[in-house]
This record gives sequence, structure tokens and C-alpha cells, in this order.
Amino acid sequence: MSTFPVDLEAWLTPFRVVEQTFDLEEGLQVQNRTAGGEVIRAGGASRLWHGKLVLGRVRNDQVGALEARLHVLRGKGAYFTIRDYRRAGAISATLATVQANGTVNISGGPANGTLNDGDYIAFGYANRIALHRIVVGGALSGTGARNGVEVVPPIRAGWTANTPVQIGSVRCRAVMVPGTLNMGQSRGIWHEGISFEWIQMLRENP
Repeated sequence: MSTFPVDLEAWLTPFRVVEQTFDLEEGLQVQNRTAGGEVIRAGGASRLWHGKLVLGRVRNDQVGALEARLHVLRGKGAYFTIRDYRRAGAISATLATVQANGTVNISGGPANGTLNDGDYIAFGYANRIALHRIVVGGALSGTGARNGVEVVPPIRAGWTANTPVQIGSVRCRAVMVPGTLNMGQSRGIWHEGISFEWIQMLRENP
């Protein structure tokens, strides 16, 4: 019996992911458009990570194993962890505090290390896994600290000071978006075109 969350990379092995999108939802919603072309926007939209995976072609005599694993992921209560495959490596640090302007103070990282532009930062809180992205990185101090780091989306309420974080190539929890699993088609001895969309989930046990 499968235990969730599953690590999506391990779950899909030996089948290959050949295309991935990993994006953040809009923070604004278009409410209306004036006669002059001005777009009226409103905030408050939930900003979750989402994307799509396309799997490489599989021999017809092997595709059944992949289909079975995907059927598990589309079931009730199934969820997985996923990362942006373009990035590699991670460091451990601490979320010291979140400032009033939304920037964060990092401590406890590698002495004289580096926070890269676009690094992901993940941490647990209230039985959730948060995932954010560093807008502009920079050098850590000799004690592994850096203050005023802007992240997107802003840190949600519920964080606590001095929370351990992972920075770099890190994972979030996600579920398969219902109705998006495309089982592809067979051509000759090959089966290709299998894909699905996913979206971040914050809490456990969807």
C-alpha cells in the first residue's frame, strides 16, 4: 500500500521526465477592462506553485507499469513532493525572522556562502511545507547570515522565528490536477505523450 507523500522522482523511476514547467500563480486577478483599455486588477489571489510534466516515450510492453503508478497519483488522498529539475544542490540555514516589509533574515547558513538569485527556500510550519523563491541573493556573512532577503510569494502567516530551512533545489507538496492526466498514444512499438498537471498543496492529507 502506498504511503504519501511519495517522492515523485523516485516514484516515476525508471521513466523519464522530458519536459517540466514550474511556475507561480498570479498574485492579481483581472476584474474588468475599461473602454480605454485600462485593466482593472484586484489582489488577494492565492499564490501556489504549479506546473506540468511530460514523460518520455516508453515501450508498449513497459507502459503498463507507468500507467499504474499514475493511476495511484490520481486517487483520493494521493500527493507527492516535487522540485524544479533545473536546479541542483541545497544548503541548510535558519529563518531568523520576517521583517515588517516582508523581507526575511537568514542565519545559520554556510560561512561566507552564497544565496543565488532564484534559489528556492522551503520550511515546515503548522503541518505545512512552505515554498518561496529568493528574488535577489547575495553573499552570506562569516557567520552564515544575510538580512533583508526578498522572497516571492511573501511568507504566509504562521511562521515562527528560528525555523530550519532548506535553500536551493528543494521540494514542495503537490497533487495531480484532476482531469489533466493525458495517457498519450501508441505508435509502433512506442507509447508517448503521457503528461499531467500538478499544483502545490500546503496541508497534509488532501
